[in-house]
Amino acid sequence: MDGLPPTRIGLNVTEADVLSDGLVERVLERLRTCDLPPEALEIEVTETVFLGPQRPAVTHILQRLHDAGLRIALDDFGTGYASLVHLRDFPIHSLKIDKSFIDDVEQEGGSRLIVEMLIQLAHGLGLEVVAEGVESGAQHRLLQRLGCDVGQGHHYGMAMPADAVRALLAAE
Repeated sequence: MDGLPPTRIGLNVTEADVLSDGLVERVLERLRTCDLPPEALEIEVTETVFLGPQRPAVTHILQRLHDAGLRIALDDFGTGYASLVHLRDFPIHSLKIDKSFIDDVEQEGGSRLIVEMLIQLAHGLGLEVVAEGVESGAQHRLLQRLGCDVGQGHHYGMAMPADAVRALLAAE
């Protein structure tokens, strides 16, 4: 990858995306075309993807993506129909804790306790934990102390053009 450190790209997909004809083949072909290994792509799905009558088909397709080496992330965890069954029964590699919990993580009580328990639970299941919407150094430091694996948000950088990303990665 042009001498740049390995990185992972997240791709948000909806139930309609997952159920579209040939998703697995299209994704794998695009990775081959770009000369990227499967583990360079993480498919991000929300809990609503696992609901409804298409659940068996969705599970099958996500399992095929998982078996091909792609990572699967459960995105925005805790905001919709959060169920621990999703963590147990689906091919998930990482749990992304929704920003609404991270916003209040510095306050004693509710959000901090939920974040701490989610980190412990996810780690116990062998999952990576990502905190979404980290906006400050104080949030970052607290999340590190709580054992969070990865943070994403404006604290780490704003959206930028591809050339700026390349320069940033090359500098690391």
